[in-house]
Amino acid sequence: MRWPWQKRETRSLGNDYSAWLLDTASGAVSPGKAAETAAALSCAQIWASALAASAVEGDRAVTPDLLARIGWRLIARGQFVARIVQHDDDVHLIEPSGFDVRGSPDPRTWRWDLEESGPDGQHVFKNITADRLIRIPWAVSPAAPWSGYGPLSGSTAKALGNIETRLSEEAGSLSALVLPTPAATAKADGQTVDPAAKLGADLVSAKGKPILVETMAAGHGDGRMAAPHGDYVQRRIGWHPPDTIDAIRQHVEQSVYAACGIPPSLGTSEVASGQGMREAFRRFVHGSVAPMLLRVQHELRVKLNSPDLTLSADPLRGEDYAGRARAVAQFVASGIAVDEALRLAGFDE
Repeated sequence: MRWPWQKRETRSLGNDYSAWLLDTASGAVSPGKAAETAAALSCAQIWASALAASAVEGDRAVTPDLLARIGWRLIARGQFVARIVQHDDDVHLIEPSGFDVRGSPDPRTWRWDLEESGPDGQHVFKNITADRLIRIPWAVSPAAPWSGYGPLSGSTAKALGNIETRLSEEAGSLSALVLPTPAATAKADGQTVDPAAKLGADLVSAKGKPILVETMAAGHGDGRMAAPHGDYVQRRIGWHPPDTIDAIRQHVEQSVYAACGIPPSLGTSEVASGQGMREAFRRFVHGSVAPMLLRVQHELRVKLNSPDLTLSADPLRGEDYAGRARAVAQFVASGIAVDEALRLAGFDE
């Protein structure tokens, strides 16, 4: 099964914003586009940085770079997959650019064909068994347990991709200023008089400078034309998105952050107090990063034969030390032994 990289889709937005909103709600955009949005890239970077900053003990092959790659792939692709390559005492993990999976519903029968890319071309490694692979999915769908199901696989992320696609198309559309002018008239001698000819030439050469034009309030030409209701009024064609797009985009972006396990206040531009930001980060570390590190630790321990490997989110918990210290003091004041109080507050993890 190959990762869902697809060619960029191009559609015309037009003026029917009701149809556009229905199209957006339907999530008619590929997961690859959803992963290219600014919110998705921000979520991937937050996860990559959080895992890279985690503490590692017991295996020199597990580096901050590897953990950052795992964090990024979990968001962008829904899973991290890498082939284990042993060179003497060194272990390397090589990520494939694509893969296919074969086998029965029993995971023990699964065999992987990996396509790996290099400067001189691509190589295919066939019949790779699970014990020779590192595979960490974000989540697993019962309909396709061999493939990771990421936070950008849902309709909300697809809707955000659709919004940004439409905004990109709108911003890249042609722009112009349309100036209504009277039509050319023919005189009795057969000559054609274009009353806007001089005005058009002046506009082309104006380059931002003011020009003087005769008013139309008194009629035009030989006087037989009725006076218009007003002077020349320019009309603009081009970048003109509806006001609702930005509000919809911000709302969907917050949902994408939440789907990625990140409190929206950590990634959006909304103003939050210092205490609110610390609480949001604490929730992210304890509720998202720490459980994921346990899953990564288990997979790496088994596949790399490294039972002493330990991954910890302790370096990320600085914002929580003051609250945990107060908890220890309260535990001790209530009669709990210091060692037990430290354990309950999480200082011996």
